[in-house]
Amino acid sequence: MISGETAYDWGDRSLLGGSPNETLGRNDSTDYVIGWIKRTGASSLGWISDYSGIDPVLRENAALMQKTLGYRFVITSAMYPVSVEPGGNLPLNLTVVNTGSAPFYYQWPVQMNLMDENRNIVFSDFIHVDIRNWTPGRTYKVFEVFEIPGDLKKGEYIIALAILDPAGFVPSLRFANMNYYCGGYTPLGKIGIGVEPKSFELFDFDSLYYDRSLYYTLEQGAFEIEDRQVYEREPGGTGTLNIETAVQLPGNLAFQKPVSVSSTETQYDNFDYKVNDGDPGTRWSSAWDTDPSWVVVDLRAEYIISRVRIQWEWSRASAYEIQVSNDGDSWTTVYSIDKGVENVTGNIIEEITFDPVAATFVRLYMTRRALEWGYSIFEFEIYEE
Repeated sequence: MISGETAYDWGDRSLLGGSPNETLGRNDSTDYVIGWIKRTGASSLGWISDYSGIDPVLRENAALMQKTLGYRFVITSAMYPVSVEPGGNLPLNLTVVNTGSAPFYYQWPVQMNLMDENRNIVFSDFIHVDIRNWTPGRTYKVFEVFEIPGDLKKGEYIIALAILDPAGFVPSLRFANMNYYCGGYTPLGKIGIGVEPKSFELFDFDSLYYDRSLYYTLEQGAFEIEDRQVYEREPGGTGTLNIETAVQLPGNLAFQKPVSVSSTETQYDNFDYKVNDGDPGTRWSSAWDTDPSWVVVDLRAEYIISRVRIQWEWSRASAYEIQVSNDGDSWTTVYSIDKGVENVTGNIIEEITFDPVAATFVRLYMTRRALEWGYSIFEFEIYEE
């Protein structure tokens, strides 16, 4: 994090003024400091905070300056169906702008919640997005599709977003929208499950300023994603995900999504689901001496992707392609590389970027092995634009 202070005792202060009150008492001086905040990406600023809080002009300019410091995520639009059936899919389109001067520096997950009329959460799921990429001054499109439980009671619900502390998994960071419920929730509007809402108005918002209930923890807790702790996969493999070591990176679209592979080294239980289970201590590996080999991840919806991350074991590929598809049959290559067979080391992490492309299925297509055995991967991750 970048912090600093206004230097009232050094340098050219002709545009700054000689005191906090002088700076915040003039619009041009306030704009001058805000310009420096944006150029430096500052998250906090000292000395100028000693201004007088009595003068309304000073308070107004101080508020403008505070809203520039650090990150400030504003949801400018949200689109979703009027209603969906129990057991159906709920698509959600969001537009988010960071109107601040800095990014958020940690991978904190974004959660979608359905609340009843008493604000009790009846269903929640995660939006696969990495908020560290929401950099200042840019607009971001976010899209996710949620599977609504078939046994969810029909009725009217409120869609509300929350950003969670990944240690305690409680809301700990707020969007800068006036639509707000105490506890860190940003309501977007009403939706009907099996019915159409009688109205779409939301009332009785809470104050962002006066809510002092938010907190975060330092103790890492276990968590579950989609209640998938035990996996059963062919051929006859049963594996258990260690949820204490699994890491759900919010921007990783591949996390625990359906996966298929060309072959499996079954003698070591290195089954397909381990290639995207979030546990860096488990791995998938192919049958020995088999070229080509591949891994396919079904993202379950179309996303605009531009990056993959591969955590190789020692048995890695020296030549491979990243391919995308919208039907799982026709493939388009968006990245390819041939490193030859010399100086190809294993046990590394590769970050691969390519031009943004729409994809529902992503395939890692490996055509030559670096070693005499098969291919072995700890984690295959996929990220949005």
